[in-house]
Amino acid sequence: MADETAVASADSTIIGIQMLGVDARYQKGALQLRGQYIIANLSNTDQYNAKSSTDLGSKMTGYYAELGYNILANYNTTNELICFARYENYNTHAEAEKATVINDAYNRTDITIGLGFKLAQGAMFKADYQLLSDESSENKKGQFNFGTAIWF
Repeated sequence: MADETAVASADSTIIGIQMLGVDARYQKGALQLRGQYIIANLSNTDQYNAKSSTDLGSKMTGYYAELGYNILANYNTTNELICFARYENYNTHAEAEKATVINDAYNRTDITIGLGFKLAQGAMFKADYQLLSDESSENKKGQFNFGTAIWF
């Protein structure tokens, strides 16, 4: 039987990960607030990057804050029409090993505004507009998104 520690140290494609996240949600009447923060530490990235010729960071962080309001709350309906705004930042190169140069293109910020029409518990149509940017340049781009959400 092989020694798993010896195999892991010999195999430079194995990445270890430790992740911690906090998620908060609050709703009062028509008002909806959400937020999340995630931090992840990766090990063995220097060996992985050398073997695969990539630039995987050793620490990733991300968070978002969202404000929503159900504009149908004062009407006699079970449907919801939620207008929302979300700010998010995610950085997959928050830290990197010495041999890896931190790439600011991996430090991204998205600002999203949109509407979600909730048909029933677990079913929604969504439309939003996102302004996408990163720390590597002043270039910002926008995109429209349309979709359905089904969860159970």
